[in-house]
Amino acid sequence: MLKKCSFLLISFFIGIVVGLATVFGQKYLPGALNSLANSGSVWVVPAFYIAKSYKQKWKSIISSMIYLLICVITYYGYYSISWKIGFTIGFHQAIWLCCAVIFGFIFGLGGNISQYGKGTIKYLCKVMLPATFLSESLMLISHFQQYSHMLDVIFMWFFIGISLYFINCKKEWYSKHYLLALLIMLNLGFLGYQLIYYSDVFA
Repeated sequence: MLKKCSFLLISFFIGIVVGLATVFGQKYLPGALNSLANSGSVWVVPAFYIAKSYKQKWKSIISSMIYLLICVITYYGYYSISWKIGFTIGFHQAIWLCCAVIFGFIFGLGGNISQYGKGTIKYLCKVMLPATFLSESLMLISHFQQYSHMLDVIFMWFFIGISLYFINCKKEWYSKHYLLALLIMLNLGFLGYQLIYYSDVFA
């Protein structure tokens, strides 16, 4: 029984580690590194690679969801304990818990398909992680007047995105299939970040 549930325990443990690392990163890291700790994009990196470890799609999806849910609970739980206010699920906590489920499903399924899938969908899933960072960098550039003080962050996001592209695509990075898939995912990611940006502006 314990062996069958080991994938859940792994996700649980990694979620705690990343959730606590986020807390301390936001508190102690300077400049661009602090922004890195504040980014939700960083949280989906382990979700994607955890999912690649399992051949069964359901395991990939559930493990990624559990990981992200534990990240959120650990993050807010730490502040609840440190401030002695008790853990409550308010509006922001509920939003992040919903995001954990949604993006756990997306990156869990994407990680699995990138490893075991075939055809066009595999190319798209291979580049979804680098596209996440690159499209966030492009979003900041598109509003550069507002984010001009975050030039180091823009470069960092771009560097991480390019690095992940080479890591995921390896020797086939120059393939037209991967390049076209990256272009498609970049446009989708950029649109998503713009929607988030304007929903925040007009909220």
